[in-house]
Amino acid sequence: MRIGCAECGCIIESGVRVVLCRDDCCCRDVPVSEHAPRVAIAEPNGDTQSRDSTEQFTEMAWIKFLGIEPLEATEGRAVIRLDPQPVHLNHNGTVNAAILYALAEVAGAGAVVAGMLELAAHSYTVVKRASIEYLAPARGAVTATGEIPAEVFMSARSSVELGEPAEVEVPVDVRDSTGTVTTHCVLVVAVRPRRDR
Repeated sequence: MRIGCAECGCIIESGVRVVLCRDDCCCRDVPVSEHAPRVAIAEPNGDTQSRDSTEQFTEMAWIKFLGIEPLEATEGRAVIRLDPQPVHLNHNGTVNAAILYALAEVAGAGAVVAGMLELAAHSYTVVKRASIEYLAPARGAVTATGEIPAEVFMSARSSVELGEPAEVEVPVDVRDSTGTVTTHCVLVVAVRPRRDR
């Protein structure tokens, strides 16, 4: 079984070896027994597969900063929630547009990488393009859902496994506490092989 390190993208294989995510990784001199594993990762043959990767998302600094609660993270789908604090609100008392985009970005990228964390750890993932439409003021808790068809996810995963770049278009809807779609965003998420520096 392979386990992802909570601190970075390293992989712990069978509890005996660390596959470093990069040459200057924080895990370079850390014994396997001292790693902080957080999420089981799929083996190539499908054994010991963990389909829900929400715990991995809680370790990211950007998500901690925003205060996002991951609800679901599976192959091709990510759902996140934010219970807005005063700092997230605009002068009208509704969720600020920048926060709504941030939620859409996390849900969209999450939909692409959640089902391939072991590959994403050795890749460079970035939002290449985005379009956003603010449809209504967002009041109360907001939930962002990014979802792509299974065949699109599998095609992207296959490309990444072969060391080839993949670009995936991900639609994301953000709903407020009334269930109203307040924001619609379409992101193009690029996953590329990591280059040596």
